[in-house]
Amino acid sequence: MTFYTLMVVAVIAFRWKAPRMDRPYRTIGYPLPALIYIGLAVLLVLDFIYLKPLTSGIGFLIVLAGIPVYLIWSRLAASRPRLTEIDAS
Repeated sequence: MTFYTLMVVAVIAFRWKAPRMDRPYRTIGYPLPALIYIGLAVLLVLDFIYLKPLTSGIGFLIVLAGIPVYLIWSRLAASRPRLTEIDAS
């Protein structure tokens, strides 16, 4: 649920940062449906945390454990030459 919420937040952020880009779809009442979804999803996640704090905490720790893995992976990928750079030489 958390990642779906972040995805909807990203749609709003991209539409705000790049208002002139082509939009592959339109939504009636935008951004109201997205904001309603975000609000309900946040309430649902808070309810999960309230009802099952241990289970929710373990799940969030697993997600947070992926952050160092992502940072290491992205730094390693940035230091490697890209395929197009290898072909050009």
